[in-house]
Amino acid sequence: MAEIIIEGKPFEFEEKSWVGGGKTFDKKIAAESLAILKEVLDTKGIVFLLNFGTLLGAIRENDFIGHDMDLDVAIYAKDVDKLVSLIPTLTERGLMLCRYANGGLYSFMYKDNVLIDIDVYKLTGFPYKYRYWRMCRKIFPKHFVEQYEQIDFAGGKYCVPKNPVKFIEYMYGKNWRIPVKGKHARLYPRWMLLLHTWLFFKRCINYVWRKVFGKNLMYVNY
Repeated sequence: MAEIIIEGKPFEFEEKSWVGGGKTFDKKIAAESLAILKEVLDTKGIVFLLNFGTLLGAIRENDFIGHDMDLDVAIYAKDVDKLVSLIPTLTERGLMLCRYANGGLYSFMYKDNVLIDIDVYKLTGFPYKYRYWRMCRKIFPKHFVEQYEQIDFAGGKYCVPKNPVKFIEYMYGKNWRIPVKGKHARLYPRWMLLLHTWLFFKRCINYVWRKVFGKNLMYVNY
């Protein structure tokens, strides 16, 4: 058994190292779990947004993706403490906490069939803080994340990032309408990857130059 501290008291739960292993969920049970999650989180005004594969299926197919193995939603960092305080209530409703990374990820299992990953949107640090948010080691433009809208999905109304089609295109590319099993959202926009690659090589060149000539070729700040 593992434990998490809720309002100063330890709460025990069965920790699971969940790996999909090709196991897909029952769509009816998935819709049921999502409705329960929304009902409970609404009691404390917690907004959660559909994300990753769940968002992709909702927009592309108006359904869960047939080969998906978990549900993906996200909350804002300001609501993490509220979510944690609701874990006992979620447990009573059948959503069992099975793993967590403090402040970044909370996973719940429903009827041993559906895994819901709740990731957390956080502000980025310098130099991206004015344009991007981060979540699950991924970077998202702030205009998608800071605003949201509602769509009809799985028998209810759920929040999604503002302009979900553009958001999905950002994550999965322009061919997002073509189903591809195993395709994951990219970590960073291409320009950011190029920038980090350039900084890496710049640091390597500076290191070699310093070792050979005993002084910096260029100054690199990190």
